[in-house]
Amino acid sequence: MKKLLILMAVTVASAFALQAQKGLNVAKVFQGRYAKMPDAVVTYLTGDAVEKYDLSLYRSLAVTCDAATANEVEQLVLKDGLTATSKETVYRGGQLKFGSFTLPKRNYLNRYLFYVNKDADSGKSTARIVVVYMSGDASPEKVKKLINTGK
Repeated sequence: MKKLLILMAVTVASAFALQAQKGLNVAKVFQGRYAKMPDAVVTYLTGDAVEKYDLSLYRSLAVTCDAATANEVEQLVLKDGLTATSKETVYRGGQLKFGSFTLPKRNYLNRYLFYVNKDADSGKSTARIVVVYMSGDASPEKVKKLINTGK
């Protein structure tokens, strides 16, 4: 019975965390063709792995793709960024190099979206991009510190 209750709690928590991402354009990045690209690295963390950081969900995609695909992903991120309550962006050569967006709360959870194009304005025909989505109780200051220190 105890195992059943734990399983139910984990299932409900996971569903609650996924609901926080619902309605975002970048959901396509994590669930669609981008995540299925040959060298894509998709990370999905919930539970104990992120709770110590006051998060309930961490999702990321790192992939090397052609410039057109990188532009598609950039546009999805920027569409979601339109609703951000705060944002920080860096552009190089007309391309988004870095974006940090604090999105409106959903289901009482803080939500964050980050984008990095490591090859923006490099002249390369390919781009190395990273998209990160996080939600949970973590404050913007705590998430910024987490991103800056990698811990």
